[in-house]
Amino acid sequence: MMSKIISSREHALFKQLKVMTQGGARRKQYQQACLEGAHLAQAWLAVQGLPDMCITTHAALDNPEIAQLVRRVPPTQCVILSPTLFREISSLDQGLSILFLVTPSVAVLPDVIKQDCVILDRIQDPGNVGSILRSSAAAGVRLVLCTSGTAQVWMPKVLRAGMGAHFQLTIIEQLSPEILVSKIAGPILAAHGQANDVLYQYDLSAPIAWAFGNEGSGLDIVITAQAQKIAIPQPGGMESLNVAAAAAVCLFEMVRQRYTLIAPFA
Repeated sequence: MMSKIISSREHALFKQLKVMTQGGARRKQYQQACLEGAHLAQAWLAVQGLPDMCITTHAALDNPEIAQLVRRVPPTQCVILSPTLFREISSLDQGLSILFLVTPSVAVLPDVIKQDCVILDRIQDPGNVGSILRSSAAAGVRLVLCTSGTAQVWMPKVLRAGMGAHFQLTIIEQLSPEILVSKIAGPILAAHGQANDVLYQYDLSAPIAWAFGNEGSGLDIVITAQAQKIAIPQPGGMESLNVAAAAAVCLFEMVRQRYTLIAPFA
């Protein structure tokens, strides 16, 4: 069977894609996500398998990279949009016209969390959220817990910043701070400029829940009350680090300590 061709703005699938790529809060009505660009499409195929739908254009099929990706999806799950319609749903200024419509798996919050995890508390900037997800995946932390008020992790801007990290993580959203802290078995660590304990002097060998808070107001008081505060030294005198930068510093100090334990540097 040939791929479906859509050229009308009134088509139900196009209307859905328009909401999902540009609809803000209305995006929540759908349980799916839009992955735009060849990199995210390749990452999804490598880790999760086939998408629900592959959307592209006839012109994009002339590109060998796009053509190869589309060939991996059954024709019945492929849709061809006119270039004009694709531009209306595209969030990329430039790039090859391919988009995967996918259904992320829904994770259940464990009764007890004994593993490394990252807590995102009301972090609102999509770039910050995506960057922290990317650092978490790179550092080998597989569980990310998001409180209500954190940017939706499957929105296009977060997906672009995450660069495929989403597909390697278990992400649970819309948690209350009270429920979240009640599940954590080990220590909760939070970077804080006024802390007495310094990150590089703290033993990070045991499982840790890393907590990173809102760009302006910081962590919720419920999480703060349960957290051990640690300082990232800043000899240059800046007041604070961007939350995504702070997360990367913390996570990779943990990696450094554990790597040194099992494979000491020469």
